[in-house]
Amino acid sequence: MKLILGLALALLSLPLWLPTALGGEMSYHFVLSGSMKETIQPGSLIILRRSETYTIGDVVGYRQELAGEGDAIIIHRIMTQQPSGRYFIKGDANPEGEDVDPHVITGRMITAVPYLGYVVEAMQTIPFVVKELAL
Repeated sequence: MKLILGLALALLSLPLWLPTALGGEMSYHFVLSGSMKETIQPGSLIILRRSETYTIGDVVGYRQELAGEGDAIIIHRIMTQQPSGRYFIKGDANPEGEDVDPHVITGRMITAVPYLGYVVEAMQTIPFVVKELAL
């Protein structure tokens, strides 16, 4: 009976964890840089949840166009909110930040799982390695 109840709860909570691409409110990202090193280690998997409002101190993801690389999600902390409604955001390990329009914020960090990004990246390369070894 406990197993059935546990499975039922897991199935009911599944929509809460669906990625935005499938209509959910979550997005999943790997941290590549050390700009948030005091809080989030490079290689961590982070989960962001969309929100209507954000507050000072929130760690958020926002879209930024990187020269020659297209859009990227940057993970930094909200430091202040400007009278215009824009946020001043910076990485915990960065000396400088930038003003960000609230419309480009994709979500607030719910959790970070250290080093899981490295594991997932390694798993994605295993089929390639196995295929190459089989040849």
